Amino acid sequence: MDSLLIARYVMEEKLKNFLDHSQLPDDVEALKDMIVTIANLCLGTYMEYSKQIQVSAENNEYLQSEIAVLKRFQFGQRSERLKKKKITIANDNCVEPFYDPSSSPFKKTQKEKKTRENHKGRNAFPAHLPREEVIHDLVADEKACGKCGAFLSQIGVEEREQLETISVRVIVKKHKRLKYACRCCGETIVLAKGPFEAIEKGIAGPNLLAQVLVDKYADHLPLYRQSQRFKRHGLHIHRSTLWNWVRLSTVSLIPLVEAMKQDLLIVGHIFSDDTTMPTLREQTPENLGKQAKKNYMWVYTGLSKEKEKFPIVIYDFSEGRDSQYPVAFLKEFKGYLQADAYSGYNPLYVDEEGNPAQCIEVACWAHVRRKFVEALKVNPNSIAKEVLEMIGKLYKLEKEFREQPLTLEKITLKRQDHSKLLLEEIHAWLIQYEPQVVPKSLLGQAISYALSNWKALTVYIQDGRLEIDNNRSERCIKGVVLGRKNYMFMGSPQGGHAAATIYSLIETCKQNNVDPLAYLADVLARIPTHPNKQIHELLPYHWRPPPAKEGQPGQSKNVA
Repeated sequence: MDSLLIARYVMEEKLKNFLDHSQLPDDVEALKDMIVTIANLCLGTYMEYSKQIQVSAENNEYLQSEIAVLKRFQFGQRSERLKKKKITIANDNCVEPFYDPSSSPFKKTQKEKKTRENHKGRNAFPAHLPREEVIHDLVADEKACGKCGAFLSQIGVEEREQLETISVRVIVKKHKRLKYACRCCGETIVLAKGPFEAIEKGIAGPNLLAQVLVDKYADHLPLYRQSQRFKRHGLHIHRSTLWNWVRLSTVSLIPLVEAMKQDLLIVGHIFSDDTTMPTLREQTPENLGKQAKKNYMWVYTGLSKEKEKFPIVIYDFSEGRDSQYPVAFLKEFKGYLQADAYSGYNPLYVDEEGNPAQCIEVACWAHVRRKFVEALKVNPNSIAKEVLEMIGKLYKLEKEFREQPLTLEKITLKRQDHSKLLLEEIHAWLIQYEPQVVPKSLLGQAISYALSNWKALTVYIQDGRLEIDNNRSERCIKGVVLGRKNYMFMGSPQGGHAAATIYSLIETCKQNNVDPLAYLADVLARIPTHPNKQIHELLPYHWRPPPAKEGQPGQSKNVA
């Protein structure tokens, strides 16, 4: 703006001299030179104003798109599913090129219409659920025929199953350890062994501890709500007591997560993501009135190297988002790392000298697609529609490859034959339209993001183990986000580390179709006496429910 003001001032001074007849020269050549000088000044000022108007128009478009995004975030749908919409004729005043399907140089294939299968009715209840029969019979008076008075005979039965629940039953287990003594010599006294205790001399049994953990970290029920629920049963258990149960239970479960981490670090492909985790500051005079500290919860997941390919999910709590945290966690890992384009992962890809480091970066096509979806929702006539169709074809190919009984080697070959050509089309599209869009616009940002991460976006076609996106880790982080919406913050960093331990076990249970409640109840009872060399037997993907036994030593069949 300063240059415009200076040019305007110089031009006004020249024009003043031009309008004052007494200041005009009599020589014709001098007059011509003056006219040329003033014309150049006017042209320069015009160019400066035109440039400034263009910048203002771009800034205005950027701000309008930001407002549209915020409005949709607050009032609109957040789904990334695209609606089938007819593209209208472009507006001449729009800065961004418009998508015209008929003029597109890229190949189009007619979309197949999806046929919706007829609903087959209600699904049967699972066979493992216990059944309780309730007989509904006629009263004695109704068993007589209404016409002749004869006794009615049963000719059949109509059955219908109904789902029901039994409310939580809290009991007190009274453990009686029997003592035995030798009446002959009077010197030998033997006491029967008591139950295995997850918390030494604790009042909570393993089933209750498991219930508290699952309620908070799987079903997102904060401890203060659990305390209120216990109160309805006549039990006054303060949430500080519940937190102590969580803390002490976590201590005994840490070796399991460490063993899972060792299994994860030897796989060749890890997915990673992170989310914020507000944490209360330490109660000191200088921290009074300060907001909760912005900490983070990271997730690392992958498939084990065993034949069955068990999913493993590990969470890691950190007090920052610096690169030191993923670097420290993955210091023993070598292989493919699939994550977003966060710069904190860069030291894992490239060392300080610019050479390849221990990890190969694999980018996420879901992130790319998400940015183009944002651009399309702000401007329904955007050319983003075209690239989204091509990205959709990439995903369709992946679905076809995974649905077929193909080996990893054949998936790699299929990607080289089909996905590679489509990637080349997408890259050509990005190069073509990059100079035509406003860099600050949502579409410009989407194109820039895709091009700047292009090498990492194409790595997945080199190995059949790799996936097209990072959705595997994003699905794992959703549980943490839901929990955060309920309990809002961690009470301390210690609580964050405890949450990471429990989340790791519960999410790994869920990924392996293991009931986390049954798993934790059994493991909390067994782990105090379980040999460290056999710790892998208690990992969620190796654990098996123990067979029901009666009359175990140190236990009684009857519960009083």
